[in-house]
Amino acid sequence: MSSSPLGTPPRKLSWLARRRLRLIREPLWFAEEPNHGLGAFMAGERHLMQRGVVVPGAIVQANSLLWRPGDDAHPAELVYGLDPDVPLAALPALAHRLYELKGTEPDEHTPRYIADYLADEYIRTRGVRLPLELAGLKDTFVSTTIVYREHLPKGHLDGSNYPVLVCPSSHVAMILPHDLWSAEGGDYHRQGAER
Repeated sequence: MSSSPLGTPPRKLSWLARRRLRLIREPLWFAEEPNHGLGAFMAGERHLMQRGVVVPGAIVQANSLLWRPGDDAHPAELVYGLDPDVPLAALPALAHRLYELKGTEPDEHTPRYIADYLADEYIRTRGVRLPLELAGLKDTFVSTTIVYREHLPKGHLDGSNYPVLVCPSSHVAMILPHDLWSAEGGDYHRQGAER
C-alpha cells in the first residue's frame, strides 16, 4: 500500500479524533424545503463518524451559496477514491470532467444518468461507482453531501480538493472538519485552492 498526502489511505481516524467530531444541526432551509432529499445523509452521520475513513475527494459541483461567506450548510457533489493508490491529481481532473458532462448527451462510454443527475440539482446519490471507462480510476465514487461551513478553513468553499470522511458501506460522505486535517491533508487542499 503506497503512501499519499492524506496518510496511508484510507486513513482511519483515531478514537480521540472521532470524539472531537460533532453532529451538525440541520440547516434552517430543511424545514422550508421538505423535499430536499437529504434526510438520509443526516441520519447516516452517526454511523459515518463511527466507521468513516479519510480519503481524498474533490468537489464536482456545489450550491453557489457555498462559494461565498454565509451562515448555512448546503448540498454539493463529491467525487472520491477508495483505492489506496488513487493518484491525487486525478481526482480534481475527474471532478472537472464530470461537471462538463452536466446536461450533455453523453457518448457510449458515459452513462446517461451521470449527465442527468448533475443537471437536475435535486437528485441525491450515495456511492455511485464511476465506470472505469469514464473515471480512468478504479474504486471512484460520486456522492451528494452536505457542506458544513464549520468544516471549512475559510467558512466557504475556496477550491476543489478536500479530505473527505466516507463510510465505505453506506457511502455517506462529508468534508472532514478542517481541525482534524493532517498537514498532508492541508497541503492537498491548498493544491486545489491554487488552481
